[in-house]
Amino acid sequence: MKTFIKLLIILGIVFSSAVCCKKIPQKETSSTAKIILLSCGGTVIQFLDSDSIVGETWDNFFSNPVVIYTNCSLVGNLAMSKFKEGDTINFNYEKVIFFETGIFCNIGGLPKIKIEISDVVKINK
Repeated sequence: MKTFIKLLIILGIVFSSAVCCKKIPQKETSSTAKIILLSCGGTVIQFLDSDSIVGETWDNFFSNPVVIYTNCSLVGNLAMSKFKEGDTINFNYEKVIFFETGIFCNIGGLPKIKIEISDVVKINK
């Protein structure tokens, strides 16, 4: 009986650890970026802070002619109704492997690096 109770306790600890550690957040970092593209696949932003390279070089095949941007990331939780392409925003962010909320289409051609943002302040339109 004591072995059974110990096993239940161990299983409870393992299970609660697995559930609570679904996502290990990184430290949020503050930054400034320009909104490049709003799409059903997410929002493409270009980091304007020259001291940190967070994103990747991205070829915008959605424009004609194709434009190449440096330091770009894909954002999944930016309210598209509040912002438009060309807006400059200040925000806190953390890198993620995938977006946990929302429904996104897989249109391809978007940056692979993903971030989730918080505390968004629009600087200019």
